[in-house]
Amino acid sequence: MGLGLKTNIDLPYENGGIIPTPSWKKKHFNERWQGGDTINTVIGQGFVQTTPLQLAILAVRIATGKKLHPIILSPTHNKIQDKVNIDQEHLNLVRHAMNELFNHKSGTGYRQRIASSKGEIAGKTGNYN
Repeated sequence: MGLGLKTNIDLPYENGGIIPTPSWKKKHFNERWQGGDTINTVIGQGFVQTTPLQLAILAVRIATGKKLHPIILSPTHNKIQDKVNIDQEHLNLVRHAMNELFNHKSGTGYRQRIASSKGEIAGKTGNYN
């Protein structure tokens, strides 16, 4: 879905971020991967480093099912929007969870939602320090 990779947006100095793996941890810390590392990684914490643009692209790819490639400076630089390589059942599960986060009373984002009769919002909360 693009996390841990450069988006190749037409802006200088882009950073790809980090989505850690057991080999990454061994290389950088000379330590074995632990169960807690897996838990931290799947919820986007611990060693995970992403950019706001990567997270926005992730949300759009989940919402549309297409591989969005952002363009800012070059309006003639078009990229094909291929479908994401994720099973439709799994994509629908994540979409449902992101919707419930803001629209179900037990969702962690429920109090921050924008109540509207025009539709619902979906998203992912995070811990920002």
